Amino acid sequence: MKLTVKKIHRNLPDYKKIKALYKRAFPKEERFPAGILQILAVLNIFDGLAYYDGEQFCGFLYSIVREKGVWLMYLAVDANMRSKGYGSRILAYVKKKYPDRPVILEVEEPDDSAENAEQRRRRIAFYKRNGFHETNQYIKIRSVRYEIMSTEEGFTAEDFRDLRKEMFRRKS
Repeated sequence: MKLTVKKIHRNLPDYKKIKALYKRAFPKEERFPAGILQILAVLNIFDGLAYYDGEQFCGFLYSIVREKGVWLMYLAVDANMRSKGYGSRILAYVKKKYPDRPVILEVEEPDDSAENAEQRRRRIAFYKRNGFHETNQYIKIRSVRYEIMSTEEGFTAEDFRDLRKEMFRRKS
């Protein structure tokens, strides 16, 4: 089983599946409108990639790739493909493609009083198993506090600020 990758665009046969998975996987308050994601991809601000095992759609990743790092914005695996290693394989693909850059993402901080407390713990454990480290760097988005995780063990607040400055510049 070798993952293949296709750039996400409106004419991709699985575009509707990707859009539906995006809406199921991320709460409305955490999502960019789907059309905005496409515009950001066209402007080379976001990279949108769909992952396949043969012809079978597995999941997608929207990321921001810059010199200072790769920020994973939205990663989702299709419900029928979960617990089969596809999330780990997608992360391995990204780390192999950008070996000289930290890969970062944000996760909801652990909170035992949260409705999804167990899901938060499982998600953090999943990323740790896949080579990510907790950084003790936090970001608040629409009243939700997220911790930044990075493949670079010594990722600092200054690294995070530098990446954020570079984040929405177009790639050359």
